[in-house]
Amino acid sequence: MLHICVLEKAPSRIEAELAAPLERELREVPGVGSFFSMSMEYGVIFELQFHGGAKEAHRAYVEETVMRSAAGRALGIRHRAVRLAPLDDKRFAPILPCRDAPPMQH
Repeated sequence: MLHICVLEKAPSRIEAELAAPLERELREVPGVGSFFSMSMEYGVIFELQFHGGAKEAHRAYVEETVMRSAAGRALGIRHRAVRLAPLDDKRFAPILPCRDAPPMQH
């Protein structure tokens, strides 16, 4: 799961300038099977499922892809997190609402 928080409030702008361009890049990550994203006020969540399950190498590749991407930079990225978790893992921490997310350390 990838969670990105931005300063922009409008989900339509977040979808157009961050989610859609980054989706195209993330679909190129080796091993990606199914894919889901949801834009909301101040952020976007991506759920990627990998053939054979997600490994630490997948998490690192996703993180590297996001760091290299120019998608969404004009929206003011505040916070991003990449996490691995089984889909049925009830212990997985809920996503922090973007309005409560800590600012990124540069």
